[in-house]
Amino acid sequence: MKDWYIFDEGKLIFQLDTVRDLDPRVLETADWQPEMRKLDSLEITGKGTVWLYCRAGWEAVRAGVRRITVKKPDET
Repeated sequence: MKDWYIFDEGKLIFQLDTVRDLDPRVLETADWQPEMRKLDSLEITGKGTVWLYCRAGWEAVRAGVRRITVKKPDET
């Protein structure tokens, strides 16, 4: 698989085209891969950036999101 990155701390960074349909309640009931069913936390920040803190990484958001493009975070 491509276009996603897994970091040592288990953080997946998703740059979404839209967060209109992305709701924490949807994520809780989504048909996740088994490794992704336990979602530690969800933070939605500006410009459609969604941070998913997960115990394990795999291809993730399929619930109500049209397109997923994953990018590496900016180094500060």
